[in-house]
Amino acid sequence: MSTPLSETDLDRLEELLDGYPDGLTLDSLQGLVAALASSPKPLARADWHKAALATDETAEPELAALLDRFYAETESQLATGQEFPFLVYGSEDDEERPDYEGWCAGYVHGFTLTPSEVYEEAVDAEEMDELLHPILLLSGVLKESLEGTDEWMKPEEEEAAYAEAEDDLGVSVRGLYVLTHPVMKH
Repeated sequence: MSTPLSETDLDRLEELLDGYPDGLTLDSLQGLVAALASSPKPLARADWHKAALATDETAEPELAALLDRFYAETESQLATGQEFPFLVYGSEDDEERPDYEGWCAGYVHGFTLTPSEVYEEAVDAEEMDELLHPILLLSGVLKESLEGTDEWMKPEEEEAAYAEAEDDLGVSVRGLYVLTHPVMKH
């Protein structure tokens, strides 16, 4: 088991991530890693590093080591069954209010790195869709795909739906992990 990351380690990881302008921010990285840790089929280390950094190059050793420790820590946090400690930034309007969009976009990105047939063979699609709903809503994916259609909610319903999704996010993330790791249900 790897050593948990200190605040200094997280700051250094964030600094190294900043060197990849097309790569993920720390919040998006945690979302990506949570999705990958919840996948029924692991993604090769080099592949998820490249996805996180948005590059075809191999991560430098210091960054690779921090990424691996971050992954191990995130997976361990999911496996404990305790409240998941989301690393999110404050919203632009209110720094005190967490903005889950980047985190959830990272999760969606990580989720899509696993071929859909892997999930189809491993889990109940209806349960997975229900658990993914808050993540898809908070990431902006649902709004982007449904806005302007009859399927998208009215403006007065949006705020309540987002608040409910924020409340349900921890349960959904943990539920998706348990869904793909059945031994964890006990």
